[in-house]
Amino acid sequence: MENQLNNKSTNVRSQKNAMVAELENDGEDFNDSIEAKFRISSVNDRWSYQAKIDSTRSKGRNFGLVGAHIFLSTKRVRPSRKEMDVINSSNQNYFLLDDKKVKFYQWGSEGKLIFLVHGWNGNVGNFSRFVQDLITNRYRIVGIDLPGHGNSEGRYSNAVLASRAVAELSRIVGNPYAFITHSFGGAAATIAQELGVQAERLVYICPPRDLLSITLGFAGFWKFSNEEIQQTKESIELKVGHKLADLDLIRIGKMLNNKLLLIHDKDDNEIPFSFGEKVSQAWSQSEFLLTSGLGHRMILRDEGIKLKVLDFLENGFV
Repeated sequence: MENQLNNKSTNVRSQKNAMVAELENDGEDFNDSIEAKFRISSVNDRWSYQAKIDSTRSKGRNFGLVGAHIFLSTKRVRPSRKEMDVINSSNQNYFLLDDKKVKFYQWGSEGKLIFLVHGWNGNVGNFSRFVQDLITNRYRIVGIDLPGHGNSEGRYSNAVLASRAVAELSRIVGNPYAFITHSFGGAAATIAQELGVQAERLVYICPPRDLLSITLGFAGFWKFSNEEIQQTKESIELKVGHKLADLDLIRIGKMLNNKLLLIHDKDDNEIPFSFGEKVSQAWSQSEFLLTSGLGHRMILRDEGIKLKVLDFLENGFV
């Protein structure tokens, strides 16, 4: 990846203000969308995290380490009973990535290969409603629990680590015909393609636009100061090994020639639909489907969405 953020004196607050202005022009409110992602995901840990933040501030320690720790921490959500039934029907295996086990699941033994890549704090069970229909349509399916998620080891994750896991999965089972992703999984799949993974078709459901805006939304939720934002960003970049500005689906998408079906809901209160719309526009071959009333998560359970995805995999744009 090219390094696009070399100046450490970058005014992060100006970047955030610019993003806020852009979102407002798109009819989206930054605080009520991106920051809602962290309001939802942090509710169970809010008081412990707040205590760490307050303690770090009072002791004058390097704030970035705490900010990065909170931002990169994952929480495991147990699959439902129906999701477990689908998971248990798979052939399961794992590979090692940075000495930690990454679990993957396989259904079907023939046909074009489909990769399932879940979102932040998700797991492969999130796609349980897709699996049987994909098998019926004679696809071979491989799903993955990203590092720090589901049954994979680790307590932390990030977009680069997740994309490396997807790239390693591809090395083991082959390049997929298509990706079906949700939320953060769209970022992992996109960066994995920059790492060399190839796919003819992509289905991104409610993806982020880039990782820098997500980081700024996180900082906004916790009310970080300008200095705290900069320290947190630098600590995250050090742990991830890349500048956040490089982890941009729009930048990467402009270099890809595959077909993208991007589905986003206008009532998504975690990632604004304008983000998905802009990602779709970056691809030379894309279709943007805007839904309503499904939000960020229920969209994976909608029968109409599933049928649209199956049609796209079979027939492309019609």
